[in-house]
Amino acid sequence: FATEPYFSYTISAEELKESKPNPEIYLISRDALACDDCLAVEDSTLGIASAKAAGIYTVALKQGFFMDQSKADIIINELTELVTLPQVTR
Repeated sequence: FATEPYFSYTISAEELKESKPNPEIYLISRDALACDDCLAVEDSTLGIASAKAAGIYTVALKQGFFMDQSKADIIINELTELVTLPQVTR
């Protein structure tokens, strides 16, 4: 799967020393993108914890089964809702 036409940066868990909920993946990505106002989209409790530990505004994508997403900054039902979110500032 070629990501180049769609994404300017990709990272794989294979490149990491620690897995979520460790924030390593988000810290590396934020630094690589030189991003001061990043946004993470997660669906799992561990993913949300990882993004929050990195200090990143976190959007949870609601799932059809129970998953604790209460630590996310906002919960959405569909990815299309991302375009309607107000600008995020930390």
